[in-house]
Amino acid sequence: MTAVLAPGFDTVVRTALLGVMFRDAGTLRRVSEGLRAEVIDTRVPRRRRALAPNRSGVFVLHDIAGLPGFDDEDTSSVSPPVSPPVSPPVSTPVSPPEPERHRLEVRDSAGRYLPAAMPVALPAGGLFGLASSFDSPADPSPYVPLFNAATRSVPPPLVQLRAELRRASAPATPVPWALLELWLGSERLAQGLADASGRALLTFALPRPREPGLRDSPGTLAERQRRDVTLLAYWSPTVTAPGSAALPELPALLAQPAIALLQQRSPPMPLAPLPLQAGQPLLAQSSGASVLYVAA
Repeated sequence: MTAVLAPGFDTVVRTALLGVMFRDAGTLRRVSEGLRAEVIDTRVPRRRRALAPNRSGVFVLHDIAGLPGFDDEDTSSVSPPVSPPVSPPVSTPVSPPEPERHRLEVRDSAGRYLPAAMPVALPAGGLFGLASSFDSPADPSPYVPLFNAATRSVPPPLVQLRAELRRASAPATPVPWALLELWLGSERLAQGLADASGRALLTFALPRPREPGLRDSPGTLAERQRRDVTLLAYWSPTVTAPGSAALPELPALLAQPAIALLQQRSPPMPLAPLPLQAGQPLLAQSSGASVLYVAA
């Protein structure tokens, strides 16, 4: 029997294996132009499939080789295997859970964002995303954050903080893939990642000027905009092997432990708050150096 669709009544629905939306980690703006996203089978690395963005800017995967029911290879002519005789169950020790078979990688051809990778389970239900406290109340959809590349040019309305991280115990050794956060009191202003060379760029909007107290003089706008902000770092040398060209996975980078930043390398002294002033970029550096030392 051949099924015939009735126009206006029947609709063909094709379930996607994976849907993912990428956002700028600083502005939360959706990003699709210039990105190339691929899903790779870690068991058979030659099996990879590019995701295509739809009209909403969501990257979608419909098929990939080796996944039953969503395979892009024609297996209709293959005979089913003959089932072996059923043997009585044998108790085996419980093994640790198997890691995700598939890996999502995204790269920016325009060089604005750092490349990112993360494990994904296929098929995924709904949009795939990573937990973030920067979720927009206007659009709470799950998403994957993209972090600035250190070479990116920043538009004037945004404030930028640049840092080049080095190990205090080995000043010539960079601190790759460290997570940085900039705080104003209890408010997180920005979050960023260092690249493989330890260079980081954080961008954020200038906070609202302080309101003068009842007994305070109003002061100038520049004085009320001047604030002290705190830079924090998170890093583990075990996340990436030294000299490894492999792209570390984003969930592991976002879960790194805290590590101290140093105002002074020897004797070690914690990094002091940074002065934030409208119209002036922030440079995070240790005293007497062009780099920022990490207590490692």
